[in-house]
Amino acid sequence: LSPPDGDALYLSEEFTSFMPQHVLGGYPLGAPCQTLHLQPMPGGHLVRAWGGRMFVARGDTLWYSEPLLPHLVAPRRGFIPFVGRIRLLEFVDGGAFVGDERGVWWLGGSDPTQYTTQLASEAVPVAMSGITAAAHELGVAGGTSKTALWLSSHGYMLGAPGGQVTALNADRIRLAPEISGRTALITRDGTTQVITLTAAPGPASVFGLAIDTQPQ
Repeated sequence: LSPPDGDALYLSEEFTSFMPQHVLGGYPLGAPCQTLHLQPMPGGHLVRAWGGRMFVARGDTLWYSEPLLPHLVAPRRGFIPFVGRIRLLEFVDGGAFVGDERGVWWLGGSDPTQYTTQLASEAVPVAMSGITAAAHELGVAGGTSKTALWLSSHGYMLGAPGGQVTALNADRIRLAPEISGRTALITRDGTTQVITLTAAPGPASVFGLAIDTQPQ
């Protein structure tokens, strides 16, 4: 209920579903309704959880849930628009890497309502090819801190906490930006290997790329 001529809803009373009728009387004494104007989170092609929120990439829009309410979104404000279909969505300490048809963007900060945005890499990411892993698993400094890795039109890219992007083999690899891929981190015989299977739109053949990290 709201007070007379009010616009905020409050909890008035709770009762069982077996009560056949209820008479409303007096002013509401409960807490404000926390789900007012919220809607269920939309579906999407990339889903990540970070910082008590759910993030969903749907087309060219990145939706984010309300804090500690991963199933609900504020449709008037809970989104960030990008250009073209979002291709990459990976979180590390300090922010997120989000890729679209212009390249990869660093969204800095812990609160999506106050993100700072800057271009981290002009290399267009291969759609769906991103993963995160501990830095030591990828053979780079940083210990157990989360590091992002994805395949792009200029080979593999490493995204460190803070937004720095390092090209691992841009001098040897060039890929068409229209392809998509899936990446896995595999350890065999003491060597950790990142493997990405990629495919172009339509009936084109599937092919793969791989890169070895430092032996374990």
